[in-house]
Amino acid sequence: PSFFQFDPEPGRDVRIDLTPLSSGVIHAYVSHGPDMPTSSTFIWESEEDQGLHISATDPNLVNGATLFISIVAGTDATYSVLARSVEAGGRGAPITLLQGIPQSAQVSASEYARFLFYAPKPNVSSDVTFEVEAETGDPDLYVNIGLTGAESKW
Repeated sequence: PSFFQFDPEPGRDVRIDLTPLSSGVIHAYVSHGPDMPTSSTFIWESEEDQGLHISATDPNLVNGATLFISIVAGTDATYSVLARSVEAGGRGAPITLLQGIPQSAQVSASEYARFLFYAPKPNVSSDVTFEVEAETGDPDLYVNIGLTGAESKW
């Protein structure tokens, strides 16, 4: 297993996104210690190859406690993991995208998931492509150049 730790902001939900980068099966197990979580000793667990959302109102989420995350692969796997504090219901600061690295996320109907991408320098000729692939639902993709992110300026 791989181990990570995360210090969530008190009073906010926690979102842990898993993005498989290769074939393989991964699970996340989370606790607030003192021992690292395992597949048999955890407080929260993700579904196979899925992220995890922990509500700030969850009685098991202790304010000020460090969360420990174990990623266990059933087969060889390459993945990215992103843990962040978000507003109730999942909205938080934009997720920074890295060139060439896929990122999974989850968004409820009529909600927004925000991402930030730093394009190559203006004097460098380079195309930038954004794609959205939905497992379920019908998401829309809006792109804005600049830092405002106002929905009316897409």
